[in-house]
Amino acid sequence: MRSAWAILRDRRRAQRGSVLSGVLIMVAFLAILSGALLTALSTNFLLAARLVDHVNDEATVSSAMELAYSNLQGTQGALMFKGCPNLASVPLNGLTAIATYASCVPVLDSGLPQTLSGIGSGGQFLQDGVHAGPSGTGVDEYVNGDSKGNLVAFASGATTRAWSVGLGGEIIGTPLVMADPSDAPDGVSYVVPITNPANGQSLGCANDCVALLSGDGGARPSLTCLMPAGGLVSSQPGAGLANPGLSYFGDSAGNLYAYSALSGQTSPCDLEDSASISTDLKASVSVVAGPFVVNTGAKKLTDDLFVVVANGSVGNLVHYTYTSSGRGDFTFRGSLALPGVPVGAAMQGSLLAITFTNDDLALLQTSSMSILGTVVMGGSISDAPAWSSSGSIGVAAGNTLSVLDTTLKVLTSAATPSSITTTPTPDQGGDWFVATSGGELYVQPRLGGSAQMVALTNTPVGAITSAPVATACTTGICIYMGSSDGNIYYAGLDARDATLDSCLTACASGNFSLRSEVEVGAFKSPGTVHVQGWSYYSP
Repeated sequence: MRSAWAILRDRRRAQRGSVLSGVLIMVAFLAILSGALLTALSTNFLLAARLVDHVNDEATVSSAMELAYSNLQGTQGALMFKGCPNLASVPLNGLTAIATYASCVPVLDSGLPQTLSGIGSGGQFLQDGVHAGPSGTGVDEYVNGDSKGNLVAFASGATTRAWSVGLGGEIIGTPLVMADPSDAPDGVSYVVPITNPANGQSLGCANDCVALLSGDGGARPSLTCLMPAGGLVSSQPGAGLANPGLSYFGDSAGNLYAYSALSGQTSPCDLEDSASISTDLKASVSVVAGPFVVNTGAKKLTDDLFVVVANGSVGNLVHYTYTSSGRGDFTFRGSLALPGVPVGAAMQGSLLAITFTNDDLALLQTSSMSILGTVVMGGSISDAPAWSSSGSIGVAAGNTLSVLDTTLKVLTSAATPSSITTTPTPDQGGDWFVATSGGELYVQPRLGGSAQMVALTNTPVGAITSAPVATACTTGICIYMGSSDGNIYYAGLDARDATLDSCLTACASGNFSLRSEVEVGAFKSPGTVHVQGWSYYSP
């Protein structure tokens, strides 16, 4: 009996233990389930919060990108000439996004053939042309002359000639277009270096001359008279400032002239005065560049003239003044020896940049007649330098364009496949355009810091021997340039290719970012936007 009772008591304990174990197992299972549920809920909450952050980030950087597109659209047309616009920051969702340029380049509309339009004339274009727009005359045109004595003009943006005048002989220098105050309000004088003009003997100049043509407001001008010189005039004449209506020029015999360029005078082409630079320097010299005309306002009716001359194996910068007193007269003010044979020069304010046959570039201060510095460009230089509106200097040496500041520090340098034998040309935004002997047109953009030039055309034309001239026009940027094949070539840049980054606060490592590649603008539709790529990424 005792044994049976013991067995019954053990069974009751076993049953209580089994119930307790089951309860514990159920509690543990419920704990596991609740833990898993809480973990899932926490994870989902975290994922949802992160997704909201991503949506906010994307919305903010996308808004900055879309604002950048709008800014680009708003500066198409003639405003393209002023460069790519500044981009603003966008505050949104408690965040701030900033759009920046990785690159921004003016281009031909990608929907049109990427070629240059050729406009024939008959003779070779070996001299640089000029954009003419004297204040108050209503003139806005590109003017150039060829080796057969044809002077031609194109209204800015046009691909057909506005007019052409056959002078005979050969045009040997860049024309000067100036206002004619004797034919107000829209009189224009065209002062054109020429040799052996047609009927020159009967007009008083059979060989080395400067032709004066007169017109009104862009209409076809007519030959008024010829101004004789003692040698070839290959440098662009200068217009009087304190003495409006006068034209100054120098020749290969080292002479300097002041002529009347007023068609309304009784005696147009009247010689006011001349000076012999060779006599004043006691050496045989030839005028290479200038005269550059300055009016400081210090003396009434007085123009300061700076002339760059070649003198054997060296050169000189020569300073004269011209004062209208009665008939008027030149006064020799001094000279400065140059460190080589000059090729060409360009002036901005009182600073004069000069290129040399020894591949040097020099910067001079005309007010003190001093050399501020020189630098070796490392390639053959064939033409003058150029200034941008911001004060940088563009120089073509060999096949390389270099842009320098006024300390002669190189800001950027980039090469093209073939040589550049002409002067580069900038727009007002700091982009530089060059044309090559291989007939290609390139741009070195200011934005993006790329050392690579961007080809604007994919079909070469004739060798470019007359420097490109870039001007603002209604469709965008109009570029004209002359070739040895007898054509003026035109390129109308009416769009921009841009690569844009949009980032939170700043485009630095760790910030969520957006990159977009876009073309803005098209022929007759400057507001067109073609998005070529759009991608979010984490740097």
